[in-house]
Order: sequence, then C-alpha cells, then structure tokens
Amino acid sequence: MVNGSTALVLAALLLGVVNAVVRPVVTLLTLPLTVVTLGLFLLIVNAAMIGLVSLVVPGFHVHGLVAGVLAAIVTGVTSWVGGMILRDDLRS
Repeated sequence: MVNGSTALVLAALLLGVVNAVVRPVVTLLTLPLTVVTLGLFLLIVNAAMIGLVSLVVPGFHVHGLVAGVLAAIVTGVTSWVGGMILRDDLRS
C-alpha cells in the first residue's frame, strides 16, 4: 500500500538503487538455492528487495510474503514488457 505520490516515487527510486547494489550480492549468495529451485527462488529474492524498500520508505508498506511475491511478479512482468518494447524500438 502506498500513501501518496511522494512515497511512490521515493520507493521506485530506492528500489532501483537496491536492485543495482544489494540484489546482485544477495543473488550471488543464494545461487545454490536458486539452482536447486530452477530459478524460482529469485521471486523470493525480489520480494525481499521490495520488503527492504518498504522498511525504509515511510508510506510504502508490503503486508506479508505473498504480497511481496505478487509485487515481484508484477515488477518482473512490467520490466519484461518494457524491455520488449524498448528492444523493438532499438531494432527499427
């Protein structure tokens, strides 16, 4: 849940920083578990990054693991669609 557009923008910016700095380290540390689960553990890693952001940003709350995983799925699908659109624009 987001309270206000300022919290939303701040959460988006901080999520970008967390994904650039913290996520690669966590992904490397959890690589054996990720391999065993055939990559599904990355959803938990992404949910943890969103949860980390929700701890820091006032007005941005994630209530539970299921909400975090759903947010990670939405974020992943949005990134995938955005990448497909930008990739098609670069080919032209």
